[in-house]
Amino acid sequence: MTRAAPLMGVQGQPFPASRWLSILLGGCLIAIPFLFGEVATARANSAVVGACVIAVAFYAIFVPSVRWLNTLLGVWMLVSTPLIVEHISRTAPWLEMAAGAGIVLASLASGRSGRPHRGAWPT
Repeated sequence: MTRAAPLMGVQGQPFPASRWLSILLGGCLIAIPFLFGEVATARANSAVVGACVIAVAFYAIFVPSVRWLNTLLGVWMLVSTPLIVEHISRTAPWLEMAAGAGIVLASLASGRSGRPHRGAWPT
């Protein structure tokens, strides 16, 4: 039985698992408020941030240094969910904050870029 070849990113390196986790968590952010019947502001905030997380994670596969944008988006979810956005459900805000924390942690994982550092910060 032959094994499938992994998808390749920057200079033939495999896609880091942290990018896939960010894509999954971005999809969860989009789905959570719709599953729990949240108000329009909560749905809009979560859907926009989730879509941005997915877009940045896909872009970070090829340009790893942009993953820090997901750190900002994850922090926004941690701050905006309990303090700014109104919620009906008691469960949805906790799930959104957990997804935001996961996005922050996934964005801090650099993965392999396949490039030498040359005195710069590792990406």
